[in-house]
Amino acid sequence: MKLWDIAIRQPVFMTMVLTAGVVMGIFSYFRMPVDIYPNVEFPVVVVTTIYPGTNPTEMEDQVTKRLEEELSTISGIDTVQSISGEGLSNIILQFDLNQSADKVTEQVREKVSVIRNQLPSGIQEPIIRRYNPSDLPVMRMGVADTTGQLSPAELRSLVEDEVQAPLQRVLNVAAVDVTGGQEREVRILLDSEAMRARRISPQQIVGALQGENLNIPGGALVQDGTELTLRTPGNFATLDEIRNVVIQDRGTAVYLRDVATVEDGYKKRESITRLNGEESVVVNIRKQSGSNTVAVVDGVKKELAPIMEKNPNLQITIASDQSILVRSSMEGAIEDLLWGALLASLVVFFFFGDLRSTIVTIAGLPVIMISTLFFMDLMGIGLNNVSLLALALVVGLVIDDAIVVRENILRWVHKGSPPREAASIGTAEVFLPVLATTATVMAVFLPVAFAEGIIGRFFVAFGLTVAIAMAISFFESLTMAPMLSAYFISSKPKHGKEKKKKKEVQYEDGEAMTWLDRIYETTLRWVLRFKWLTILFTTAIVVGSLWAAQFLTFTFMPTVDQHQFDMTVELPAGTPLAQAEAESRTIENILRQHPAVLDVFTTVGTTGAPEKLDFFAKLEEDVSSRTVIDEVRGALAQAPGLSFVQSGGPGGVSATDITVEVRGLSTTNYDTLGAEAAKVVEQLKTIPGVVDISSSYKPGRPEMRFVVDREKAAGLGLTTAQIGSTIRTLINGQVVTTYRGEGDEADIRVQLDEADARSLDNVLDLSLLTPSGRLVPLRQVVKTEPATGPNQISHTDGQPTVSITMNVADRPVAVVNTEVTKVVAALQAPEGIIVKMGGTAEQMTQGFESLGMAMLLSIVFIYMVLASQFNSFIQPLLIMLALPLAIVGALLALLVTGRPLDMTAMIGFIMLMGLVTKNSILLVDFANREREKGATVYQAMMKAGPIRLRPILMTSLSLILAMVPLVLGLSAGGEFRQAMSIAIMGGMITSTLLTLLIVPVLVPK
Repeated sequence: MKLWDIAIRQPVFMTMVLTAGVVMGIFSYFRMPVDIYPNVEFPVVVVTTIYPGTNPTEMEDQVTKRLEEELSTISGIDTVQSISGEGLSNIILQFDLNQSADKVTEQVREKVSVIRNQLPSGIQEPIIRRYNPSDLPVMRMGVADTTGQLSPAELRSLVEDEVQAPLQRVLNVAAVDVTGGQEREVRILLDSEAMRARRISPQQIVGALQGENLNIPGGALVQDGTELTLRTPGNFATLDEIRNVVIQDRGTAVYLRDVATVEDGYKKRESITRLNGEESVVVNIRKQSGSNTVAVVDGVKKELAPIMEKNPNLQITIASDQSILVRSSMEGAIEDLLWGALLASLVVFFFFGDLRSTIVTIAGLPVIMISTLFFMDLMGIGLNNVSLLALALVVGLVIDDAIVVRENILRWVHKGSPPREAASIGTAEVFLPVLATTATVMAVFLPVAFAEGIIGRFFVAFGLTVAIAMAISFFESLTMAPMLSAYFISSKPKHGKEKKKKKEVQYEDGEAMTWLDRIYETTLRWVLRFKWLTILFTTAIVVGSLWAAQFLTFTFMPTVDQHQFDMTVELPAGTPLAQAEAESRTIENILRQHPAVLDVFTTVGTTGAPEKLDFFAKLEEDVSSRTVIDEVRGALAQAPGLSFVQSGGPGGVSATDITVEVRGLSTTNYDTLGAEAAKVVEQLKTIPGVVDISSSYKPGRPEMRFVVDREKAAGLGLTTAQIGSTIRTLINGQVVTTYRGEGDEADIRVQLDEADARSLDNVLDLSLLTPSGRLVPLRQVVKTEPATGPNQISHTDGQPTVSITMNVADRPVAVVNTEVTKVVAALQAPEGIIVKMGGTAEQMTQGFESLGMAMLLSIVFIYMVLASQFNSFIQPLLIMLALPLAIVGALLALLVTGRPLDMTAMIGFIMLMGLVTKNSILLVDFANREREKGATVYQAMMKAGPIRLRPILMTSLSLILAMVPLVLGLSAGGEFRQAMSIAIMGGMITSTLLTLLIVPVLVPK
C-alpha cells in the first residue's frame, strides 16, 4: 500500500505521526544552543611567551625563531604567523581543517616542552591555548568603586572575591577573566651605593633568596612504631624573615636589609583600565563550547543581582552582551519567517480563490518547520544566523510539494472524481516529479554540506537544515496533503465563470482557461513558431548578464552591526604610561560627548607597549556604528595612529575593512621591508574613501644597547648571558621566588631602586661577580650606544611581513576593496618583496574556489538524479537549461541593488541550482505523459504549458514573495540574510519566466 493511501485510510494514525514530530520539535526548540554563528572549531593554536624587558629584535632571535623552527615540524600545519614585540612573543599556528583541534594542541604542548630548556631562563612559562571563535567573551563588564575609597589593588581583590568567584559557578560558564587593578608583589629594591660599599653583586642576592625560600621534604623514618615524615620548612613566613636573609658572611654578616629595601607593594603597572572615566576592573565571561549564549548570559545576570545588592558601592556596567544580538537576530529571523509564510499563503489563496483549499495547503507549513527543529537538534545544529537563514529561505519552498499535490488533486476533483479517489490518483500522478524536485534540491546541498575550507565548515548547518526541511516537506506532501484533501475538500467541481473560447487547448474536464492561461497560450504558440528568434533573444540576455557581471564587487562575508566599535590610538614609541593615560582622558572625553555613545571602556597600555590606547564604545541600539565612527573620526583627526574596528564578522571576530600585506624573503631586513611598506601606504592613500590607514611597522622606539666587550668578559670568566641577565634583573627586575606568608600569595621581585635606575651611571657602576670571586664594575665589560628599533616584528611562514590595515568611509567597502586590489596588482615591488591582499582576501579566494567546486558537483548530482528519474540522458540537459537562466537573474539582482557578491550570495547561487529545476521538471514530466499517449511535441507542450502554468507560478511566487522580508533586511541581523535572498529572488524571477518560454522551444522531436 502506498504511503498516501495509508494516510487517506488511516488519518488518525498519520495525524499522530505528524503530531509526534511537532511535539518533539517544540521540545528541541527549548534545548537547542543559541548563538550568533555556528559553533565551528578551528584547529588554531596560539603560543604566547613573555620575556620582560626584551626588545622585539631580541625577542625574535632568542624566543620566536627557536619556537617557530620547532613547531613548524608538526604535520598538518597550514600557516605559521608570529609577532615579536616588546617583551612578548605570539606564534599563531593554523592547521589544516581536517586536523583534530585537541590532537594538534597536545602536539604543540609536546614540542614546546622539548625546546623549553633551550629558551632563555628569564622567560615566563609559555602559554598554549586553542583559539575558537565561540571562546570569545559572551559578556564584558566593568566594575568601578563609586565611593572612590578603594585602591586599584583593593578593587581587584574585591572583584575576584565577590564577583569572579560566584559567576564561575553559573551553569555553562567556562571562565571568568579579571583584568585591571593592581596585583600584590613583594619588591626588593636594591641600593646601588650600599651594594658597592659591601661589594655585593645582584647574583648573590638572587641566589641567597632562592636558596632560603624552600620547603624541602626529608623522607620518612620509623620511631617507636610510628612512621614520621621529615620536612625542612624554609618558606618565608613574614617580610622580616626576608629582610634578615644573610647574603654573605666574611666575619661580618651582610643582611638583605643592609643592601636593599623590602616592601609589600604591587606589580609595576603595564596597563590601566577605566570605565566612563573612572578606574575599573574588567570582567570577561566565556561560555562553554556549544552551550546556549542566551541562557548563559541570563544566568550571569541573575547571579549579578544579589552581588550588586550585597555590594552597593560597586558600579557594574555591562559593556558588551552577545545575548542581545543573538536574541534580536533570532527574533528577526523568526519575524522574517512568519512574514514569508504569510506572503506565501496569500499566493496560494490568490490562485485557489478558496480559503478552505488555502488552509489545507499551508497547514503542513508549521508541521514541517517545527519538525525540522527536532532533526536539527539530533544532528547537533543549533539556532544561529546560518541555520535560521536556512529556515527563513525554505519557508516558501517547503510548501511547493504540497502545492503541486494539492493542485493536481483539485484537477481530479474538477473532473468529477470523489475527494478520496482524487486524493489518491492526484498524488500518485505527481509522485515522480515531486520526488525528482525534492531529490534535486537535496542533491544540491550534499556538496555544500561537505565543502572544504572555513566556508564549508561554516555553512554545513545551512545545507543540512535545508536538506532536513526538504525531506520532511516531501513526507508531508505525500501524507498530510492528500489526507486533508480527502476529508476537507468540497466534492462539487468548480465551474468556470468564463465561456470556453478556445477549443485547441482546454482542461480535461472542459473547464475554460483563465485569462492568464490564454495569455500564456498565445505567447507559447508565438515562441514555438519563432524558435530561433526566442533562442537568440534568450542567449543575448544570458551573455549580456555575464558581461555585466564584471561590474560586480566582491567581499567575503556580510557583517552584522552590533552597535559597538573598538578604537585604537598609538602615541609615539617610548611614551611613558603616565603620559599615555593623560592623553587617553582627552580622547575619552571626546568619545563620551557623542550623544549615541552609552559607555566607554579605556585600556591604556599593554605588555611592552605603554603608548597603545584602546577604546571600546557601546552605542545606542538604533544607530549605525559606522555612522558614529565617521562622525567621531573628524574630532579625533589629530590623534596619532587612529584606527577603528567594527565587530560583527563571522564568529564575532573584529577586523578592519581592508588589509594589504608586504612580505619579504627570510633574509630581508625588516627595516627595508618597512620602508617599502611606507611607499605602499602613500599610494593607497590616494584612493578615495581610504581612511585609518596604518602600518604594523613602526620604527623609532628608542633603546640603549649594552655592547659586551667579549674579549674582556672572557678574560674575567663572564659570558654575555650572565651580563645581560644581570642588567635585566637590575632594570626590569627578576621574579626569584614566591612569598606565601601573610596575606595573598605574591611574587618576590628583585630590582634596582627606581631612584638609582633613573641614572645610567649608577647602573654601569654596579659590580658583577666573576667565577674567581672578584667584583668587576659593569662599565668595565660593556659600552653603551643609543639605537632605535621596530615596535614589533611579524612573520608569516618564516617570511617577514608588514600588514597595512585601512577602513573605508563615504564609499562602499566592496568598491574600494576592488580599487585597492587593482593598485596592489600594479605595484612594482623590489626583487624579493611581494605585495598582496591580506586579511580575508585569501580566505575569500579559497571560499569562492570551494563553493565554485561545490556548484559544479551540484550540477553533476542534479544531472544524475534527473537522468535516473526520467530514464534519459538528453532530457535532464533540457531541464537544466533553467540553471544559466537563474544565474542571469541572480547577477542582475545584485547589480541593481548594489549588493556585493559575497559567500552568502554564492550559497544562494548554489541553492538556485536545485530550486529552478522544479519548474522544468513539472513541465517536461507532463509533456512526456502526453507524448506517451500519442501527442506530438507541439501538442504536448501546448497542453502541458497552460495546465502546469498554475502550479509553476504558485510554487515560484510563493518562494519569491517569501523572500521579500529577507530582501528588505529590515529586521535585526537582516544584513546577514540580504545578499543571499536577493540572489535567490532574482534567479527565481528570470528562471521562471524564461523557463516557461525556452524549455518548450528546445524539447526534441
